[in-house]
Amino acid sequence: MSNVMSKAQELIEARLAELEPGSPRYEVLRAARDFKAAWIELGEKLTMVLEKKLYEDWGYSTFDDYCQEELRVRKGTATKLTRSYSFLRDNEPDMLNSAGITEAVPQFEVTDLLRKAKESPNIDEPTYGDLRDKAFSPDTTRASFLRQVRDLD
Repeated sequence: MSNVMSKAQELIEARLAELEPGSPRYEVLRAARDFKAAWIELGEKLTMVLEKKLYEDWGYSTFDDYCQEELRVRKGTATKLTRSYSFLRDNEPDMLNSAGITEAVPQFEVTDLLRKAKESPNIDEPTYGDLRDKAFSPDTTRASFLRQVRDLD
């Protein structure tokens, strides 16, 4: 991932530089900075495990068994994470290049809904483009985006 920073990330980094590491305020800001990168990193790692079938080397017969038994991640969550990561990798690679340091990457649930919208035969390209813009807006919530997609499909 590159070191391209959004304005929001620059502000957080500047504030972190002013604070005492380990202080409660520092830790909250650090967690906010790392929050979006966390789902992408987990999605990336899980996608690698799934695509390379590494879970078999670790004694699991299925990817779902691995996720449930070792990671305590439900099948639905693992599926959304891997599909969302793969969608970004295949359709929005520029977002992944700076995913750990930008506010532009949506929650994995929003990314998964955008993936479903792109695959829907009922949603044309201009409509998808509008949805994409809304999905990557920092003001979009999972609930509001879900309503928009349901209204179209």
